[in-house]
Order: sequence, then structure tokens, then C-alpha cells
Amino acid sequence: MRDYIQHGRQIPVFWLGFQRQSDKSNIWGYEDEAMSAVRMEGSALPIIHGKPEEVFD
Repeated sequence: MRDYIQHGRQIPVFWLGFQRQSDKSNIWGYEDEAMSAVRMEGSALPIIHGKPEEVFD
């Protein structure tokens, strides 16, 4: 958040619940539907850059 406040640098959307390569689960332990909701709502914030559908499958 510091970089956004000081310099306007947005946080990449993939930082919202990093996805494991092995089984596509997320590091926060959220169920798929809950993590999808977090990513969709988070991507609407001006601090977040990108759209979940462009990063996660």
C-alpha cells in the first residue's frame, strides 16, 4: 500500500490470494468461490491493477 500512496503504483491482482501451481488452490486457504469473490471485489478498488479473469483460470 505504501507504493500506491506514495507513488501511485498499483498492486497486481494476482497478489490477492496467490495461487499454487501444484493444485491451483490459494495460499489463504479460501474455498474457490470465496477467493473468486475476494478477487472480483478487490479488482474494483483503484489500488488493484488487472482483472482476475486475465490472471486466474
